[in-house]
Amino acid sequence: MATCRDFRDRLIRFDESYWEHHVVRKRPFMAGHERSVCDVLRSPQAPSLDRNVDYRECFYGPAPDDFDDYLLKVVVQFDETNDGIFITAFSGSRIYPGERIVWTQLESN
Repeated sequence: MATCRDFRDRLIRFDESYWEHHVVRKRPFMAGHERSVCDVLRSPQAPSLDRNVDYRECFYGPAPDDFDDYLLKVVVQFDETNDGIFITAFSGSRIYPGERIVWTQLESN
């Protein structure tokens, strides 16, 4: 199991098997971009609170250059001790409506 820390120094765990079967199988363009996910977690441009699930946070940052969209969204579920488990990552062009943005460095389009 791989780990990285977010911008608040919280530990986030990644299960490599889950990455391959959940993320890469559904989104082949994500293959090899585990480091990009950790980069977004360490230095997000717009962290937000999930609109549907308590203790779930979304982190937005720049997508890798070879992606069609300009944002990479990373979703993490935290437990009561503030340890996190990686849920998913994908590219997009906007922050989802209803998410409560903590702060942002993104430019308005």
